[in-house]
Amino acid sequence: MKNNLLIAAVMATIFAGSVAPAHAISEAYRKQLQREHKTQQDDVNGDHTAPTKGPGAGLHTYADNIIEVQADSRCNVKKVNGFAPAGTKLVKGTNIMNVKTKMGATISVEKRSDGSCDMTWTNDEGQSGILKQQ
Repeated sequence: MKNNLLIAAVMATIFAGSVAPAHAISEAYRKQLQREHKTQQDDVNGDHTAPTKGPGAGLHTYADNIIEVQADSRCNVKKVNGFAPAGTKLVKGTNIMNVKTKMGATISVEKRSDGSCDMTWTNDEGQSGILKQQ
């Protein structure tokens, strides 16, 4: 009986730990939309072209259903889900930059020879994704 209770407690702890990061991301996103008086559908249907004026001038959006990145034309990441990156590190001997986020994800950014940016991400929970230019 004690073993079953212990196993149940361990499983509940593991489950709670895996749900919390995703909830934190969605909660931050929800608050951002609320501040901007938008809904998720407004955000999806919005204009994703690079603005020509203001603080986001010249930035391009790369996103999937979890992460949204704002990067300049040289693939330098400026914002991740509205926040500045926690840190960046060039992978020695390559043209790949690893960008750490405040949410615990790492974004790998490669500037291709044609000038386009290739972005993928991973996190400690084993989740990953490909960020597409919007």
